[in-house]
Amino acid sequence: KPKYSGNMRHILISPDNKTAIVSNLGRNLLHFWDIETRSFRNSISVGKSPNSIDFVKHPNLVAVSCRDSSYVYLVNIELEKVVGHSPKTGLEPTGLCGLNSGFLVTSFKGNTLELHRL
Repeated sequence: KPKYSGNMRHILISPDNKTAIVSNLGRNLLHFWDIETRSFRNSISVGKSPNSIDFVKHPNLVAVSCRDSSYVYLVNIELEKVVGHSPKTGLEPTGLCGLNSGFLVTSFKGNTLELHRL
């Protein structure tokens, strides 16, 4: 079994079905897990308390809602690196839905639903 620490939160599968992309709320990381070898290939730092993740605009671009940062970070999964972030969101961005033109995000403490365009 793979070993990990922190609080794994959300999982996406890459378009080629070879990698699981996993948010780790407790360690402020996004993990890249090789499905075939059942092992972690890489982990990158994102904002504080990454929660929900979803594809946005392009199959290599993933949005990550980071609750304690109040930002949604953008990660290029081909490069496995953060390439930007949204303007400040409501408090504790939590729920996330990727769109072709951006994303929708809920604010847990702000009780809002926001549309962000990319």
